[in-house]
Amino acid sequence: MQRKPLLLAPIVAAALGACGARQSVAPPLPVTRVVLYQSGVAYLERAGTVSGEALTLPIRADQVNDILATLFVVDRGVEGATSVSLPIDPSAADQLADLPPELRDAGGMVSILAAFRGADVAVDAGALHMRGRVVGIEYLDDGPHVSILDRGDHVVPVRIADIDQVELLGSSLTTGLRRSLDHSLAQGDWKPTDVTVRFARAGEHDIALAYVVESPIWKPAYRAIIDDGSVLLQGWAVIDNTSGADWTDVRLSLAAGTPLSFRYDLHSPIYIGRPDMSGYGTPTSLDLRPPEVIAAQQRRPASAAAPAPASAEMRSRADYGRIGLEDDAAEMPPGFYDGEYATGGAAFSADTYGNAVGVSAGAERDAGIFRFDIPGRVTVPDQSSTMVTLVNERAGGEDALVFQPGSAPTSQSSPYRALMLDNATPYPVQPAPIAIYSRGSFVGQGVTPAIAPGESAVIPYAFETGVRIARRQTSASGEVTLTRIVDGVVYTETQYVNATAFEIDSALDDDERLYLRVDRLGGYELVDGDDFDLDDVQTEAAYYLVPVDVAATAEHTVTVEQRTRTSTTLDPLGADAKRVFSAYLSRPDARPDVAAALRPVVTKLEQLADIDRQYAEATRLQSDIQNRSAELRRNLAALGTSDANAELRRTLTERLSEQDDLSAATAGQIVALSEQRSALRVEVVEGLRAVHLN
Repeated sequence: MQRKPLLLAPIVAAALGACGARQSVAPPLPVTRVVLYQSGVAYLERAGTVSGEALTLPIRADQVNDILATLFVVDRGVEGATSVSLPIDPSAADQLADLPPELRDAGGMVSILAAFRGADVAVDAGALHMRGRVVGIEYLDDGPHVSILDRGDHVVPVRIADIDQVELLGSSLTTGLRRSLDHSLAQGDWKPTDVTVRFARAGEHDIALAYVVESPIWKPAYRAIIDDGSVLLQGWAVIDNTSGADWTDVRLSLAAGTPLSFRYDLHSPIYIGRPDMSGYGTPTSLDLRPPEVIAAQQRRPASAAAPAPASAEMRSRADYGRIGLEDDAAEMPPGFYDGEYATGGAAFSADTYGNAVGVSAGAERDAGIFRFDIPGRVTVPDQSSTMVTLVNERAGGEDALVFQPGSAPTSQSSPYRALMLDNATPYPVQPAPIAIYSRGSFVGQGVTPAIAPGESAVIPYAFETGVRIARRQTSASGEVTLTRIVDGVVYTETQYVNATAFEIDSALDDDERLYLRVDRLGGYELVDGDDFDLDDVQTEAAYYLVPVDVAATAEHTVTVEQRTRTSTTLDPLGADAKRVFSAYLSRPDARPDVAAALRPVVTKLEQLADIDRQYAEATRLQSDIQNRSAELRRNLAALGTSDANAELRRTLTERLSEQDDLSAATAGQIVALSEQRSALRVEVVEGLRAVHLN
C-alpha cells in the first residue's frame, strides 16, 4: 500500500506561516564590490535602495561571527540606521537541556510516536478517526503499528503506513517538538540566518553596507614568453565564490598581502559562572562594590606614518578601481597590447601571445597591502570559479644556465635552464607556478618566489645535461702582514683563501652564459677572477651568482676565490717576528720613520736568532756531557776497589775529570749566552716601543 503524506497539523501551519513571512521580505542588496585577500577572507560591499523600516539580509550561519565583527552600514539619508539585530544562537546543551532524550533524538513517525508514549493524540488513518493515548510501537508482519488506548479503554493497533495525520493534543509536547525541530534546522552552515537592519523611519533608504567573511584565497599563476632577449610576463588569478551570494557585475580587487584575520565567536550567548550565595543571606551593598583598580595607564597612540605616494603609473592604473562605497567607475586604462598586433599569422606566435590574456589590472598600495584592481566589471555566480588577468606586461630578464646543486641528483653535475626574471612591472609577483615559453613552444615550468617591483629572481625550469660540471674546493692561509705597532704591541693580519674550482665541459653547439652559485662564507669577501668581473656578480644573503661565458663544445676551469683577513697580535720575540718586520721594510709604501726605527730591531732580532742558535747548541752539548759523566761514574762504581782494575780506574777517572772541566766551561758559556739573550730581548721590546705605526 502506498504511504500517504504525514502531517503534524499545528506544526505545519506554523511552518507555512513562517515561509510566507520569509517570502515577503525584500530581496537582499546586490553585491557591488569584492576584495579577496590571501589570509582567507573577503571584503564585500552591497548597495541599493530599500523601502520600509527594516532590511533583512539572509546569511549563512558560518558567516555570522565575521559579519558581527566587521559589519558597517551607511544609510545615506538624513537619520540613518539605528540598529542591527539577529536571532540568538543558544548552544545545543542550553536549548535542549530540559527536553527528554527520546524527543531530542526523535526522527521519523515511528521514532516520534515512540518518544510520545503516553501522550494524548488524534489519529486519522483513512476512515478511522480516533483519539486516545499512545501505548507503544510494535512490529507485525505487515509493518510497524502504533497501539492507541482509546476513550473506551480499548487498545487499538493502527498500521503506521495507513496514518494520514497525527495531532498532538498537549501544547507542551508541541512546544518541545518545535524546539527540537528548531535546533535541527540550525544545524549546518548552509542554513541561513537573518540579519535585520532597522532604520529610524519608514520610507526609501539609500543603503550601503560592507563586511568581511571567510573565503578561499585567490590563486595566482604566471606565464613568461622569452623572445629575442625580451620577456613578456603574463599573470592571472583563479578566484572562488563561496560567499552564498552571486557576484554580478562587481568591481573586483585582489589584495597581495596577509592582514591578520581570525575567528571570534560573537553570536553564541556566553554565560559566566557565578557563586551561589543562597546560604549566606542577602548580599549587602558592600558585596556589590567593583574591585579596586590596582593600576591604570592611558595608552599613548603612536603617530601614524603618512603613506608613501604611489608612482604616476600606479596611480593612473588604480584611479578607476579604488575601494569605496560610491560607484566612481572611470575609463579603463589602456593595456600594453591594445591594438598593437594585426590579425592573421600563427595563432601562437610570439607576436600574438600578448593577446592571450586581458588588460593588466590596476595597481594600488594601501596600508602596506598591494592591490590588483581588475578592469571593468566581473560576474562570478555563487559556488563557481573564474579566472581574471593580473598582469600582461614586458619585463626584463634573460634565459641562462644556473649551476646550483640541490637535492636532485642531476643538479650535482649539470646546470638548470633558468629564467633570470627582472620584475620591471609595477606589480609584485606572487609565489605561484609559472610556465615558460620560448620560440613559440613550452620549454619548462617553475615556481616563482615573491618578487617585488624592481627586484629579480632566478626561476629554474629545466635541466641542461649538455653541460657537465665538477667542483673542487680548497682552503689555505696567506702571509702575515704588519698593520700596527702601538706601545710595543704588534698587530698583524693573516689572509685566508677559500677557492672553488669549477671544471666545465660543454657539449652545446652555442656559447652560453652560465651563473655559478657559490655559497657565501661568513666574514669572507669575493675577489675578482680571471673569468668574471666582480661588478657583474649578483650578491644575495646566502650566496653569490657568478656569471661566466661558456664556449661551445669546449672545456674550461673557472676558479672563484673568497678571502678574509684575521687580526691578531704578534709575539715580537717569536719565530715570525723577523719575517713580518722584514716584509714591511721591503714594501714600497713603508713609512721612512717606521723603517728607521724597525731596522735596529730587525738587526737585534737577527743577533737574537744567532744567540738562540748558540744557546741551543751549548745546552745540547751540556746535556751530552752530563750523560757521558753519568756513564763514567756508573762504570767506576762497577770496577770496585780491586787492584786488578787500578789502571782502568785511573783512565776513567781522568776522563771524568776532563768531562767535568768541559761541563763547567759549557755552563759558563750558557750563562753568558743567556745574559746576552735577555739583554737583546729587552732591547727588542724597548726598540718596538719607539715605533709608532697606525
